[in-house]
Amino acid sequence: MIDPARLLGFAFANADYLFEVDPKGTVVFATGASSNFLKSGYDPVGKPAARLFMTTEAIKFATLSRALAKGDRAGPFQLKLAGGTEAAVSLFRLPQNGEQVSCTLSKPGMRGIAATDTATGLSTREGFLAAAAQVASDDDTLALVQLPGLPDMCDGLGEEDANRLLGRIGDAFSKIGAKAAGRLSRSSFGVIAEAVGGPAALAKKIRAALKESGAGTLDVEQALIALKGRGISNAQRELVLRHVIDKFAAGRWSCDQTSDVGAHFAQMMEEAETSLRRLTETVADGAFGIAYQPIVELAGGQTSHFEALARFADGATAETIDMIEALGVADAFDLAV
Repeated sequence: MIDPARLLGFAFANADYLFEVDPKGTVVFATGASSNFLKSGYDPVGKPAARLFMTTEAIKFATLSRALAKGDRAGPFQLKLAGGTEAAVSLFRLPQNGEQVSCTLSKPGMRGIAATDTATGLSTREGFLAAAAQVASDDDTLALVQLPGLPDMCDGLGEEDANRLLGRIGDAFSKIGAKAAGRLSRSSFGVIAEAVGGPAALAKKIRAALKESGAGTLDVEQALIALKGRGISNAQRELVLRHVIDKFAAGRWSCDQTSDVGAHFAQMMEEAETSLRRLTETVADGAFGIAYQPIVELAGGQTSHFEALARFADGATAETIDMIEALGVADAFDLAV
């Protein structure tokens, strides 16, 4: 018979935190590096597994876990935890373990989720974000590069030539002494380094890679941003960085699309930092209202209970809640409510 300690060792080789859920959705076992995922001192055993996740994510988790047949696996996939951080989640219903579902949590981009973009050799967006959170310091510079015509250029090349081009572009980013370098989308890249030699030097390396590939020329839009946080903690700066880079990679700009990418990022960074300070003050001061929505039983017409809905002075409730979750203020807001 296999030693249970050995099985536990194999499990931890691929995860940071392990827990087991019964058919009712209750956590019946948990062990591992809880500080990476849970509030300090929180013990999930005996409590609903849904409490580990944000509300919408808890619904996804419950749906996936209930759908597992004996021997089925699910994941890894990313879910947001109750504290606002993200985790790679995997589930397995071992036939010999009755109705219980075995679950693992690990840090995004580190295990389970691909951390390397095979075409460029750089980190994927998630791999880059995970690395950025670990290696970035106030002395570093974030370089963001957009090559708007790259997807069309690759589509016009054969697969072999396109991969050769992307590989050379990846080499160009890797050779500037970066702490972290990643492909954020098909056309955008990010680098964190103590120094990148200035915008001209970085653009020169990229254009040289294009020339070596014989693929032609492309516009190179870029921005160099110092990572010093203005009035926010290091942990908050990391949250802002993740939030803004996600918006950058997705191309969700809040200003004129024709503007320079540096101006886009600087504006988003400022907006995110301002929003974080405003949200922190709002939560600390209790400067929000609660509307109580009655939930009525259809059979008898009696009020069963009330749903508490947050209301903010500017009226933008959905947007404010999204920002609270994205910028890691969710736990504090829940306590304030």
